[in-house]
Amino acid sequence: MRRADLEAFTEFVAATQAGTVRLAELLTGDRDRAEALAREGYARAYARWPGIRRREPLGYVRRCMIAVCARRRYRRRAGPQRPAAARGIPGAGLPGHGPAGDPARDAALRALAGLSPRERIVVVLRCYLDLTPAQVAAELDLAPGAVAAITERALARLAGQARLAPGTPPRPSAGGPLLAAGEAPP
Repeated sequence: MRRADLEAFTEFVAATQAGTVRLAELLTGDRDRAEALAREGYARAYARWPGIRRREPLGYVRRCMIAVCARRRYRRRAGPQRPAAARGIPGAGLPGHGPAGDPARDAALRALAGLSPRERIVVVLRCYLDLTPAQVAAELDLAPGAVAAITERALARLAGQARLAPGTPPRPSAGGPLLAAGEAPP
């Protein structure tokens, strides 16, 4: 690789690493596997850097990570996990991202952990990256209808988890007044 390409790649990694690891943690549910997944995405991008440099290199890294994650290599393993505060959350303290140990962030990671790997990937792509169903379908080589069905099922599971969680904040009901989780309307 030419020196200019190497410098450009180094700058690219420095500028995108925190967000890439944050995405990887949402996909894997674990900081250690997230860092390994991000490294693999960057390694694949490095191998193709001269060809992808002027296009969308971050999209390439993301697609590599999603492909690897979808193959079950970095999926959450069964068994106890260290709390998010003990693992440290990538990007903690960055604007828009809660610090390690933030109850809302920890709850979101726990909720995502309750989804199947495919559901988790689809929800992260749809809700965190804000991709359209067509974009998610293209990323995962699925039909748009399958993406819609997976998203609906996953969001229903997440909503069910939220209703069952102790200390769930009140939410508006169809009738309008705020009700606590599980509380019947008047």
